[in-house]
This record gives sequence, C-alpha cells and structure tokens, in this order.
Amino acid sequence: MSIRNAVLNRAKVAILDPLGLKSLPANVAAHAAMDAFVHAVESYVSLNANPITDAVNLHAIELIAANIRPFVSNRSNLQAGLNMLCAASLAAMGFSNTGVGNVHCMARFVGGFFHASHGLSNAVCLPYVARFNLKANPKKFARIATTMGEITDGLTAIEAGKLAIQAMRQLNMDLGIPERLRDIGVSKDKIPEMAHLAFKANYNRWNPRYTTVEDFDMLFKQAY
Repeated sequence: MSIRNAVLNRAKVAILDPLGLKSLPANVAAHAAMDAFVHAVESYVSLNANPITDAVNLHAIELIAANIRPFVSNRSNLQAGLNMLCAASLAAMGFSNTGVGNVHCMARFVGGFFHASHGLSNAVCLPYVARFNLKANPKKFARIATTMGEITDGLTAIEAGKLAIQAMRQLNMDLGIPERLRDIGVSKDKIPEMAHLAFKANYNRWNPRYTTVEDFDMLFKQAY
C-alpha cells in the first residue's frame, strides 16, 4: 500500500545539503540514488511527459549518470552528493507532473510482500521494464543513451535504445545491485498475485506501453 496526501507535505522549502549524506551506508546511498534515476527515466518516457518535464528529467539523468558512482563510492564527495540531491529534486519535479511507470508499479508489490527497499526493488526491475517499453518510444530511449554518455552515432533509435538498457544494467552491476528478484528474497509463487495487483494499480495511465496481466506476469518471471 502506498500512503500519500498533500497534508503530509507541509514544507515550503527543501534544503539540499550534501553534508547530510555523509553518514549514509553505501547500500542505502545506492538504493536511494537508483530510485531517483528511475524517477527521471520513467517520468521522461511517461505518456504524460511534456517539453518542460523532458528538460528537467534529461538533466536529472545526466547528473545521476555522471555522479552516482563517485557518490556511492564516497559519500564525503560533497560535489557528487550535491549533484545527486539536485538530480533527485529535478526528477521529483518531473514525476510529480507525469506519473511513473511499470518499474515503480512492480516495485510496489515486491517491497510490500518481501520487504525489499523501494530503491533496490526499482533498480532490479528497471532493465526488464526498459526492454519491454523500448519499442513504445525508441527515440526517447535513444536520447537516454546519449544522455548517459553512450556513443550512438550511426545507430537506429532502437539500436541506441538498447545501449541505454545495457548502460542501466552496467550501472546496477557497478553499484552492487543484484540482477534478479530471487536474489533479493522474492519467491516465485507470489508472481501471479503480484501480476494481478500490478495490473489493477493502473499504471497504464502513465507507462508508455500498455501492459496486461499476462505482460506483468512475464516481466516478473523475466526479472525473477
């Protein structure tokens, strides 16, 4: 269950202070950073995306791709920490206007049933959902690839988009994120129930490719 309401967000100012991140354990830093990355990616390819959200999300993706490894490696790297805080805030401005997609949808139920952290659940599901969504908007996935620093000259949008997915997998590997849901405690017998719940949650409002119960079942099994 997700709990959210405007009355829970009374603050009018957010202070982005990298000194506050210095004591984060590396795994918490990695999981939170990947959550911000998924916010930016899913918002960028959302059905509700617009030129303004595209701009803030692309800058968030660029900042995260350049800073996430040095930040997780050393939380005392204050410039990397500040850049990550700025990126996370930009991505939040994006997805609060566009919604997210299947990665967050699946991660909700992975976390709910198996108590895996939200960012970790997102990170594990990301490459599988990205591959599923690629054909719905290959040009945007190609742009993600170039924004992450991949060389896409001479490639078709689909080919460039596949590079983005490879870059996401490499990012997970570099941060020590497991490749499979089974590695974070998910049991296969829950997949049918999670697939039905994911479909009922209606993230098809935002996800770029329409996703059936059978599709969610397939995605969970691929990630498993």
